[in-house]
Amino acid sequence: MTRTKRAREYKKLAHDELDKVLGRRPEEPLMTVPVRLEIELRAPDRRSRDMDNSLKALQDVLTSYNVWRDDSQIDELIVRRGAIISGGQAIIMITELTT
Repeated sequence: MTRTKRAREYKKLAHDELDKVLGRRPEEPLMTVPVRLEIELRAPDRRSRDMDNSLKALQDVLTSYNVWRDDSQIDELIVRRGAIISGGQAIIMITELTT
């Protein structure tokens, strides 16, 4: 499947941001157990947006970065709409779930 230029740019930008937080892309998945994924989406402007349209792209980026093996590990998902911020932003918190 070919990716659009916009999708490639989004993935590169997201990986760069993850590098800032984690130092570098892990060689092996960081998480191998079920997780809770909490996301706060901060839009760049007041236009109406469906929050669920952002979820798959974010999950795919986290998978490609080796945050987890596969997004099927997400057992709990919380998504909130946050304040408007120039450029837009996604605040992500991932917690391992214990049995």
